[in-house]
Amino acid sequence: MACALAAGMAMAQVESANTVGFTTIPIEEGQYILIGTQFESVGATGATAGQIALSDLISMDGVEACAYDDMYDDAAEIDTLVNGIYVSYFYISDAYGENNAIVTAWADEDGYAIDESTVLSLGEGFWFVANSAESGASIQVKGQVTSGTSKTISFPGNKTYAIMCNPLPVDTALSDVVTAGVEACAYDDMYDDAAEIDTLVNGIYVSYFYISDAYGENNAIVTAWADEDGYAAEGINIEAGASFWIVSPDAGSLTFSL
Repeated sequence: MACALAAGMAMAQVESANTVGFTTIPIEEGQYILIGTQFESVGATGATAGQIALSDLISMDGVEACAYDDMYDDAAEIDTLVNGIYVSYFYISDAYGENNAIVTAWADEDGYAIDESTVLSLGEGFWFVANSAESGASIQVKGQVTSGTSKTISFPGNKTYAIMCNPLPVDTALSDVVTAGVEACAYDDMYDDAAEIDTLVNGIYVSYFYISDAYGENNAIVTAWADEDGYAAEGINIEAGASFWIVSPDAGSLTFSL
């Protein structure tokens, strides 16, 4: 898959105490892009905090719904990882909605419109592709900006790849992200045993490994996310809403803080 990532959040308005924002992402026909869920549902509290319905997350400009029969060739498509398996949704004009009414909606592979129970979690990432799009098309990812000064996102173990994102509305240095639940390994074993983050830097994926003998400041030995040469990641920012891959032998969490 060819992939690209665009960011640039703009604050849209304020509703009560809830700051509503959006990210506009230019798209090209057939181009796969990674998108991060950096917003939650407007007014989300309690059990709904940190979640957003997929049907509320994305709006599109220059992308039309197509018929179910043409969806694999022409539809906009979202692919999200669920327990390590991709689940796909398609934007079609003849989905089965409530009481089997025909509606334009994001739908599953059987053509049934998704409802408010199909949610993504803050910090989760997913693939998007518009198989048919006009020149200058774009999508908007929108919702309520998360409150608070820190957010923790969890990732699976068993070397299952997951797509995550920075859930905060600001860029965060990788060196400032607190990693928990993962045992750092030695540099010599990192390709076999280390937790790994793959993030886009200037359009190219760069890998960082969680190791116990990284070279830190003044070449002090530290436990840190490190590059392939064993040097602790310094000056590496994960942009607001930017997606990245993570794979780990152990389940754990990453905490992003303002």
